[in-house]
Amino acid sequence: MLIRQAHSSDKLKALEFCKDTFSWGDYVQYTWNSWIKEGRLLVIEDSDEILGFCHSVFFPSYNFSWIEGIRIRPRYRRRGLATTLIKTMEEYTMKKGGQSCFMLIDDSNHSSASLVSKLSYSKIGTWTFYKLYTRPNSSTGVFYIKNSQDLSKKIMEKNFFVKSWRWFPLNQTPINDLIEKQQLLGTNAGDSLAVLQKSEHFEKTMLVTIISESKASTKKILDYIQNFGFQNDYERIQVLSKSNLPRISSLEPKNNFSLFEKIL
Repeated sequence: MLIRQAHSSDKLKALEFCKDTFSWGDYVQYTWNSWIKEGRLLVIEDSDEILGFCHSVFFPSYNFSWIEGIRIRPRYRRRGLATTLIKTMEEYTMKKGGQSCFMLIDDSNHSSASLVSKLSYSKIGTWTFYKLYTRPNSSTGVFYIKNSQDLSKKIMEKNFFVKSWRWFPLNQTPINDLIEKQQLLGTNAGDSLAVLQKSEHFEKTMLVTIISESKASTKKILDYIQNFGFQNDYERIQVLSKSNLPRISSLEPKNNFSLFEKIL
């Protein structure tokens, strides 16, 4: 068996076993090309057959790697191939001077959660994924944050924001960038926050992280985002939050995902 960098020509072979990964299919067909460009898309190959693959990205400003897209051809599962890929990514991270690795796992995927736990990954939080339907709406008391001093330490402490389905610590460095790009929404009450990101892999899709300390304030943020999505012709709004969001007819809970971390 050989572990090597993936090529664009591997895509069709890889997609052969990425059709029914989730109840709705898989996302790899949409991300493969961008993973190739980012690098560190590794495949396990034997006699010209792709047995599995995995992608990772090292973020030097955060000193961690994000590991994603682990897929193994069904008849080769339970042979330690996923473990081999993960450990290869960890070794690369340490060579780059990284201190940790992160992974996101659907809560219904018990086998993957069990595997990473055996590899010394710890669950550090669970987020609910919601689908928010766009529609004309109005909202008051919602504004784009212009200064990090407008944020309470409680909201920032130990929180993450999501970009391209990768979780990043919400510290001063990304906050300044989010403020500059007008991607950070707050409320007059100062007890809820939303990070708005345009999807890098799916057209007309917005990805929103909500940090909620008040259902009333969160409802105002959701109303604003609904209208923003409608006015800007978004077809999908994907919302992620650690908190239970207000029950409204246009907000549909879908899945729960847990974030795992390993200190290297």
